[in-house]
This record gives sequence, structure tokens and C-alpha cells, in this order.
Amino acid sequence: MNDKEGVGIATITLDPQRKTRASSVCTGIGIAELTIGGSEGAASVANEYERARKSYEANADRKAKALAVSSQPAKQ
Repeated sequence: MNDKEGVGIATITLDPQRKTRASSVCTGIGIAELTIGGSEGAASVANEYERARKSYEANADRKAKALAVSSQPAKQ
């Protein structure tokens, strides 16, 4: 992209034979479990996640727009 900002879009096909079976998966609030910084870092991420969730839920216009976008069929 010649050192310019932009978005790259690609279609990928995953090979089901290369699928691994993880012994554990992210649960709960997701990224907080992967945070570097131990329990303090995880708590910080959890607090930010909760703040963002409350902000999102309190904004009906933003929620309606997100639902409208996610319900549209993918463009090809």
C-alpha cells in the first residue's frame, strides 16, 4: 500500500485438518486472560471492558447502528 494507511481485505480458507485441539480456551471476558501484567493487568483490562460495555449499552443510537451493520449481508 506504498506506506499509506488502509485496509486489506482477503478471503481465506482454513484447512480443517490443521485444526488443533487446545486444552483451554479464552473464557469469561476474553483478552483479560491473556494480559501481560499478572492479576493487576488482568483486573485493569476487566475494569476497562466493563466500562466500555456499560457505555455501549447506554448508547441506543450506537447499538442500533452496530446491529444494522452486522445484519447486512457481506458484500462480494
